[in-house]
Amino acid sequence: MYRRMKRIIPLLALMLGLGLQGASAHDYQKGDLSIIHPYAYASIGVARAGAVFVTLRNGGARDDALLGVEFDGSARAELHTHKHENGTMKMRPVEQIMVPAQGEANLQPGGDHIMLMGLESALKLNQSRDLVLIFRDAGRVPVQFTVVERD
Repeated sequence: MYRRMKRIIPLLALMLGLGLQGASAHDYQKGDLSIIHPYAYASIGVARAGAVFVTLRNGGARDDALLGVEFDGSARAELHTHKHENGTMKMRPVEQIMVPAQGEANLQPGGDHIMLMGLESALKLNQSRDLVLIFRDAGRVPVQFTVVERD
């Protein structure tokens, strides 16, 4: 019996640890604001830029706004959007991304996103990286984004 328990306990601890890690690494809450599954795609080759995507859900009665981002692993981190200009889609920086009351903002490929420029190192598959989102009302929210494979 003792030998059997000796084998089962480490396995249970591993399973519990993996379950908790997955839950805590993807969703964050600050007041009425939910930050859901921040992620970036793995770098291709020696790419010096990357983008972070996330869903921001506001359960409160007042609009909030994402005003900026801090990321220590790049020369610059900015809020960007895609705009259609003269038949071409172009990325442009924006001052803020609104998160409406009782609504959400989806930062996604082809739309609003967080742009990381001058990356110090590639975004590697399955890596987690620290990022700070700065909101008008919710303030500074430290999160981790996970690097995933492109669809």
